[in-house]
Amino acid sequence: MDWAPQTDLLAQAEAARRDGNPLAVHDLAQRAIAAGRTEVRFRYLRALASAQMGDTEQAERLYQSDRLGLATADEDCLALRGRLHKDRALSANGDERHRRFEAASEACLQAYAARGGYFPAINAATMAWAAERHSRAVELAGEVLRHPDLNPARDFYAAASRAEALTLLGRGAEAVAALGEGLRAGRVGLGDRASTSLDTSEQRALLDAVRPTPVITFTGQMFHADGEAEMALAEQVDRQIDTLGSVIAYGSLACGSEILVAEAILRRSGELQVVLPCGVDDFVRAFVSPGGAGWSERFCQCLDRAANVTRATRMEHLAHPSQRAYGSQMARGLAQLRAGQLATTAIQLAIWDGSPAAGDVGVASDVSAWRNQGLRAIVIDPGPLDLSVEAAAPVSSGEDVKRVSRAIIFTDYKAYSHLQESVIPTFNHEIMGRIGKVLERFEPAILSRNTWGDAFHAIIADAVTAAEVTLVIAEALRGVRIGDPTQADQEGMRIGLHYGPIYEDTDLITGCLTFYGSEITLAARIEPEVIPGEIYTTQAFAAILATQAPDRYATRYLGKRELAKGYGEAPIYQLERRIKT
Repeated sequence: MDWAPQTDLLAQAEAARRDGNPLAVHDLAQRAIAAGRTEVRFRYLRALASAQMGDTEQAERLYQSDRLGLATADEDCLALRGRLHKDRALSANGDERHRRFEAASEACLQAYAARGGYFPAINAATMAWAAERHSRAVELAGEVLRHPDLNPARDFYAAASRAEALTLLGRGAEAVAALGEGLRAGRVGLGDRASTSLDTSEQRALLDAVRPTPVITFTGQMFHADGEAEMALAEQVDRQIDTLGSVIAYGSLACGSEILVAEAILRRSGELQVVLPCGVDDFVRAFVSPGGAGWSERFCQCLDRAANVTRATRMEHLAHPSQRAYGSQMARGLAQLRAGQLATTAIQLAIWDGSPAAGDVGVASDVSAWRNQGLRAIVIDPGPLDLSVEAAAPVSSGEDVKRVSRAIIFTDYKAYSHLQESVIPTFNHEIMGRIGKVLERFEPAILSRNTWGDAFHAIIADAVTAAEVTLVIAEALRGVRIGDPTQADQEGMRIGLHYGPIYEDTDLITGCLTFYGSEITLAARIEPEVIPGEIYTTQAFAAILATQAPDRYATRYLGKRELAKGYGEAPIYQLERRIKT
């Protein structure tokens, strides 16, 4: 995404908030703060974005460090404290759950008292109901209904607040009608829908009405241009997108089906997120030009209007189809991550004639992988279009080398260079020895390992195993310190994780199995930026993990970071276990 001048950052951040893009909100706010902007609004938006991405802990930390609670004239800052209490309540049980809901209600009431806005008032009422203070909730709901901004309701927020109040008063039919009026009043931002606070069983019908539309991940077969047949297929695509109401889509831009879907999203002024498995020139040569004249121009038009273009790897398109499969998997994972941030679902839209998969690459494989996750796929038959297009022969590396997609770990121990010589043997036994024992538990998924000094590097068969290995390592090392006890907070193992296509070969010096490639270099550039004791991952790793174990692991977005040794800027996530509620 191209950033506008600093003077436009706040407007961009607010637009991203309305459109339900918390990653963009976070990055824009962070960029403004780093540039010296002092407006409280940027700090509020940064904390809000963390909350919207499900990172309550980080949002609370920012709320405290940025002293947002002291902005007593800012209704949104005060109401955010209520939201954070609510988020904690939803993951709590028993007395703690009630206490948190009561605290949320009280925080919202303070925001209401400060500015008199109806939005914190209805949130106070809803939280009071959740805390089983029903009489107080009904009293506040009645007060909300008398608010002048809701008589009549002028926008979606007002209509949604009126509907909530009517629901709390037991007037469900009127509530649905009120919300319908709000939805018909005009365009409703996905961020607005995602922030609606209804969450009790009595309000389920309203929840269904305001739930953000699905995020699309799209895939499809390549075909030669054909005006009449293509128009018929485009009409089918239009009908499906209109039925879903979706305006956010993740996918590639191969000639034929994928460009057709991308054009449909752009016609609706939607958000097109392009994920390419390689560089643009190589992609056009391999997957666009073979379709014939005209597709390259349409590709460029889609690329120019895309909200963002993600290059899945730094590799060129080389002699292995796994790179295309990796790019497709990454697009699916990014769609799932975005759906989670919007509290909605991800749906696959596939243009496919039902022909079987040729190996692990292609539309059949994409659909199968998606459905194996228990997710919904909508398949459209391309009809009589000429599907004989084949990707151009990939560029050869000049050697017959195996290409595989693997998880990559790099670690080092901060403060190792300051250890006294006498404690280095202790380090070897207490730190590296514990790591070795962890690795033994996960054989044979550990395909390669190496260590030098304080550093450890490994290649692991899959992202799920890599996530578990690194978390177990972090747990095994928690609290273990070797150096100066007064500097304990400056010591610890830093772990970086990546997943991508690499070469598998024989080391011609040692005769052992080895792995190499630019993706390994990328993984090595993450670890120096890690806080000791934490695990940082690339966006690619977070996306792949979302397709394989979304219920077991969570990835917290930390923003775009400058990588070590001038390797550029990249989105970075923090890996954690997902807490069961």
